[in-house]
Amino acid sequence: MLLEKKVSFGVGFARKKPYEYQGVKYEADIKDNDLVTILDAGNIVQGQFGVQNVFKIKTRNGEKAMSINQSSQNNLIDAFGKDTTNWIGKEVKVWILKAIVAGKMQLIAYLSEPSWSMDDEGNFAKLGEQTKEKEIMPEIEEMEEETLEIPEGDTPF
Repeated sequence: MLLEKKVSFGVGFARKKPYEYQGVKYEADIKDNDLVTILDAGNIVQGQFGVQNVFKIKTRNGEKAMSINQSSQNNLIDAFGKDTTNWIGKEVKVWILKAIVAGKMQLIAYLSEPSWSMDDEGNFAKLGEQTKEKEIMPEIEEMEEETLEIPEGDTPF
């Protein structure tokens, strides 16, 4: 029999919505627009849905663990570099969005550098910078406005 080592964080996972425990009501650990601080370089953990990168963060309710999704990882790599030891002590912004995951409405937490913004398509960028997609869009819109006339004899049907 093969056993896997279980990693303990010594803290609970950050909650995105209010909760009740033993009759006591608690506020969410992280909320939309919160600033949290990354406290460690993270650990790779085998979770229920595959490998997860879990970091300790400082929240409004103290130290908590947080699994950081790939979009957030990409944002943090762009902001602070690939080496997660450089992320320690960095303050990051929390974005809480509702999305359907596995057929259920869920609250998803994304992280970014605090000065970044998010566009209507969910792309993150530094304030004042456009994403590559937005740079291409005006050209596509111009192409859509043009009407193309094909001579009647040139159509195959």
